[in-house]
Parts: sequence; C-alpha cells; structure tokens
Amino acid sequence: MPKVALVMDFKDIYDHGIVRGVIRYAKSASRWELFGHDWMFGSLDDPASWHGDGVIARVADRKTAERVAGIGVPVVDVAGAYDEYGFIHVTNDDVRTGTIAGEHFQTLGLNHFAYCGTGTLWSNNRRDGFTSTTGSPVVEFTQPLEWWETRPSDDYLTPFLVALPQRTGLFAANDTVALGVLRCARAAGIVVPHDLCVIGVDNEDITCEFAMPSLSSINLRLEEIGFAAAERLDGLFTNPHARASTTIPPGRLIERDSTRVFPTNDSAVRRTLELIYANSGSIPSVTALAMRTAVGRRSLEIRFKKETGKTIHQAVIHARMLRAAELLRETTDKISAIAAAVGFRSTQRFFELFRERAAMTPHEFRCTSSEIADKTIDRLRKNS
Repeated sequence: MPKVALVMDFKDIYDHGIVRGVIRYAKSASRWELFGHDWMFGSLDDPASWHGDGVIARVADRKTAERVAGIGVPVVDVAGAYDEYGFIHVTNDDVRTGTIAGEHFQTLGLNHFAYCGTGTLWSNNRRDGFTSTTGSPVVEFTQPLEWWETRPSDDYLTPFLVALPQRTGLFAANDTVALGVLRCARAAGIVVPHDLCVIGVDNEDITCEFAMPSLSSINLRLEEIGFAAAERLDGLFTNPHARASTTIPPGRLIERDSTRVFPTNDSAVRRTLELIYANSGSIPSVTALAMRTAVGRRSLEIRFKKETGKTIHQAVIHARMLRAAELLRETTDKISAIAAAVGFRSTQRFFELFRERAAMTPHEFRCTSSEIADKTIDRLRKNS
C-alpha cells in the first residue's frame, strides 16, 4: 500500500477541490495510505522527516518548495508557482485562464486593461494569456501573494487604481488579489463596475457572492486537477522517468456584479437589465419589470429595443436559460422545480426552449461532462 503525503493546508476551496480529486482516484484505482495536516489522514508533522512513497503538494511559496524538494520521493505539484525545483506539474491551464478574462472584457466593449498579479509562474502565465487576448497594452501591478493576503496597503495600490482610465477591465491573478482590489477601489471612491470591471480566479463562491460588489470569477476544475495529479503520481511509482507536466483546462467565468455593465445611457433600460441579470430570485416578467422601473410597459419596450436591439422578452428568456443551466449543474433539484424557479409556468415550454438553444435536453445537459457543459453555457451566453 503506497504511502502518499498531501502537502497543503486544506484552508480554501483550492485545497479542498484538489483533495477531493485525489481521494476519488485513490478509492477508484489504487489503495493508498494518505498523510496530511488534517484529522482524516495520517499525521504529517514534517514532510522532510516523513518516510513514504510520493507527495502531492501545493507548492505556493518557496518555503514549501524547499520543504518538499529534498524528500527523495516523486513530487507532483498542483500549484505551478515555480519551475526551478524540478517538480512535475499537474496544474490549471493558466494561459487559457487569462484568455477567458480578456475575451470577456472584449465582449463588454472595454478598451483599457490592467492586471494585478503575484509574480509567480502561474500568475505570470495568466497575465500572458490575458495580454495576448486584449490587443491593447496592459498595465501591471505586482506584489507577492503574502502581501495580498494581509490586506494590501492603500498607499501602494490606490495610486495604481486611481491612475487607470475609466472603464478599465482589471484581471486579478486570483480571488484574494481581486478582493484586495475591490476593497481599495471602494475606499478610493472608484465605482465597480461602472468605472472599473474586475475578474478574479478560483470562484470561492461564498467569498465572491458576499464581496462588495459580488465578484466575477473564473471557475477552475480542481477535482480534475487532483485526480490527474494522483494518476500521474501513481504512474511515477512504476515509471519514474515520465517527467512531462500536465495542464487541465479551466472552467467558465461565473459572472457577478463586478463585470455586469450595460452599454446604455438610458437609466430605465439599465435598471431593467440589472433586474433581469441579477444574481438571485426568479427573473421577472416584462410586466413586472415595467412596474419596478416605474415606466409604462409600451414606452419601456420601445426604449429597450432601441438601446439593445432586442426585446425585453428576448432578454428575459436569455437570462432564464443561463440561470437554469447553472442550477442544472449546481443542484439536484427536479427539472420542473428549476423551470419554476427561473420563471417558467410551463415545464414543457422550458424543455422546448432549452433544447432549442442548448441543442440538448435539460436532462442530457445535466449528465454531460463539465467541459461540454461549460462550452454550452458559453454558447448560451453569447447567443442572446
């Protein structure tokens, strides 16, 4: 029975997702004895003095890198912060993550871009993917991750944010960095998203939802990374010379208020769009929207079509499809309950519209792979 150490702190969604993938592999394909800094595993007081067969580590800082570099057993790193220690990397595709952020900012019609990073390899790769997509210069602010984790000083970050042109798209290396940006922007009177749009990475859902404003973030396939890391380590036990690294494609962008901007000067139309694409509750009907914006329905419909090029009803259906797709993936609720939750009175009508737009039934969508589901949601988002 191989003894495998998990060198990570189990303190956030990243560690939890990785460990779920490792455990799933260990249960399905191997009989491993797992060690880690958590009550459910064997004790791992000091990796340097531990005697086992392999290590899966989140090498987020040089202290951790130095702790595991000299153990003398195969090490698979799931962070990808450094490339000089000889670890095998099984990580997120960070370049692709950056391109997702850049592509989204482009759909918002933004022409100015900024990046806030940590200076690590994974952060630089995300920056490079972002800059390759924007087609415009990207200004950069970099501080070590530890600086961001200890609530950054306004004295350093504020001048950078204040100097940015209005309607800048700022991509942050992860959610911790993005939250520091949001806090500092709020203190400086910079209005997000109207003055500054912000995207993070990791989709720490509770943190992102309760940020002010709620934070748009790119979801990572952490469990897949953990599973692939365990699979790679298992292969190293029989073939220690297989040194190639692996990247796992990121998930999709989960859009929240920090990037929810609508290109219109009509306050009633903007309010209507905000109500349609709000994060919670059933998407209102056209009549309810007119009542909540205090504008006559006919007048609102004319103004909405003039500003957006589509009817309010089309926008409502679009928002309902997106919300339904998210609920199908994130919950086990009955399809009829999801249809009602997003505003459909008829489950049959929901089935028809979903199949028409997603090219599959809601049940087929729920059962498909994460990668196909993410691509389908992206297609639903673009085909309004």
